[in-house]
Amino acid sequence: IHQILIDAFQQQSFSSSLRGSAITFPSSEPFLCFSRGDERDIVHHQHKVVGSAQRRRKGAILQHGSILLRRSDLAPQFPGILDLLEPGTQFEQDQLTEALCARIPPLLGDPEIAILPSQNIEQRTKELCETKYRSVEKRFGGNREPAPKTDG
Repeated sequence: IHQILIDAFQQQSFSSSLRGSAITFPSSEPFLCFSRGDERDIVHHQHKVVGSAQRRRKGAILQHGSILLRRSDLAPQFPGILDLLEPGTQFEQDQLTEALCARIPPLLGDPEIAILPSQNIEQRTKELCETKYRSVEKRFGGNREPAPKTDG
């Protein structure tokens, strides 16, 4: 899957690769898991743009990942793909989604496994972002202003 992501980025003139070696920390792990540096992270000039994790419990596997598209006001230390693009380079998020939906399911043995979310799911996601997750800094004791609204 990581190679599919790297190939999809390359199709849009965004170079990336696997980190290659883990980053070690002197005492404890950083608070934000995106700060951790695994050898399988996808990086662009040492900036992590894709991270993933796996949890195994009682015969089940949960695999999840993050593709960082844009720097967040809540974690400005992590530039995203759109922040790292060379000037004048376009990056089409819909093209990335289509490439991933076409290439990942066959790896998993089920070509019907990946579907684009319905409008209901997209609308509910937007509602949760606005009502619940927009004020995430309150949950962690921060006193920052909410991130500005975006259309995306």
